[in-house]
Parts: sequence; C-alpha cells; structure tokens
Amino acid sequence: MLFLVLPKVNLLDLGVPAQVLETTARFGAPSVLNFHAFTTSVMSAQGLPLGPFALPPPPQAGDLILVPGPRLHPLG
Repeated sequence: MLFLVLPKVNLLDLGVPAQVLETTARFGAPSVLNFHAFTTSVMSAQGLPLGPFALPPPPQAGDLILVPGPRLHPLG
C-alpha cells in the first residue's frame, strides 16, 4: 500500500489511516505500508516537516494508492 504524501497534508488524514492499516497488519492482514512524495521532504498543514521520502514507483496493476487530504481553503 502506497501513501502519496503531498505538501500541506493534514496530519490526521495521514496518521489515522496509517495507524489503522499498521494495526491490521499486526493482526495478520496482508498490508505493507510505503510512504512516498515527489520531494524528499514535505511540510504538513500543521507545520510539522515530514520525510525523508523517496519518489513513488510506477503503479502496478492491483496497487492501492492512498492520497491523504491537503489543507482545504474556504470558498469565497
């Protein structure tokens, strides 16, 4: 499972799914977590720097790619 971490990612949007999937893996679910970004480091929406990251590999058939949500801006 590949997490694509984008700039201004919300920490809960990244951390909660990662925690759930990591926990299911410890209970036997076939899940390996990989975190990638288009840059070696990413600043979260909350100001926490994240990284280092490697570039994402080309997707393969059957891959699951999760893209956690970035900071949203109000309309108007």
